[in-house]
Amino acid sequence: MNIEQWKQISDDYNIAKQCLWCPKRESGWHREEGKGNYHLWKAYYAASNSAEKDNLIYARILMMMYYERNKFEFSYDCFHKYIAPAKEAYNKAIANGYQPYDKEIEKVDYYYESLKYEIEKTSNDSKQIEEAYKCIDGFEKISDFCFHDSKPIHFEHNRDTALLKLDYDGMVVSFLFTGLYDLEVNGDPTTNWISDFYCYPAFHNKKLLRFDVGYYRILCEKISIASVEK
Repeated sequence: MNIEQWKQISDDYNIAKQCLWCPKRESGWHREEGKGNYHLWKAYYAASNSAEKDNLIYARILMMMYYERNKFEFSYDCFHKYIAPAKEAYNKAIANGYQPYDKEIEKVDYYYESLKYEIEKTSNDSKQIEEAYKCIDGFEKISDFCFHDSKPIHFEHNRDTALLKLDYDGMVVSFLFTGLYDLEVNGDPTTNWISDFYCYPAFHNKKLLRFDVGYYRILCEKISIASVEK
C-alpha cells in the first residue's frame, strides 16, 4: 500500500469533514460547500482507484459520500456505489485488525439492510406488484384501474389524513391515507403522468406503509379506496 498516497487521501477526507460536518461543541461553524466537496470527491476518486487500500479510511469515505449524495442519487445507485462497498471495506478492515467504532458498524449495517429492502420492494417484479396492491384496502374491487399512465387530478391533506385522486382513462379513484407520518409532493400538475407505483411496509416500522408514485410519496398507517367514479 502506498503510505504517502493514503496519507493524502486521509488528509483530504479530514478537510472534507471539517468543511461539511459541524464538529461537536463548535460555535460559529459554517458549512464550506465548495471546499468540502472538492476534498471529498478528491479523496473518493483517489481511494476508489487505488490498487491497494486502507480499508478503514476507504469505508469512512464511502459512508461520507452516501451521507452527502443520498438525496441526489437513486437508492439503487447509493447501495451499489457506496453502502455495499463500505460494508465490504469495514469487514476487510476488521479482518486486518482495525477496530472501527461500534456506531460505524451499526450505521453501515442499517443502511445496507434498509437500502437492500427498498430495492427489493421496488423491483417491479410480479410478486412485488401483487404485494403492493394488497397494501391498499378495497383495491381488489377496482380491477380495471392501473396506476401506470394514470394522472393526478386532486390532492389535499390535513394533519392526519390525505386524499389523492387519480384519473385512469376516465375512471377516477380516490385514495385515502390515514395516520400520516410523512409526505412529499413534487411535480408539475399539468404534466404529471404516473409511470411508477410502489407500496410496501416501511423498513423501520412494518406497521407503517410507504406509498410512492414518484410525484407523491406518503408514509402512513393505512391506505384505502375512498371512492370510484366513472
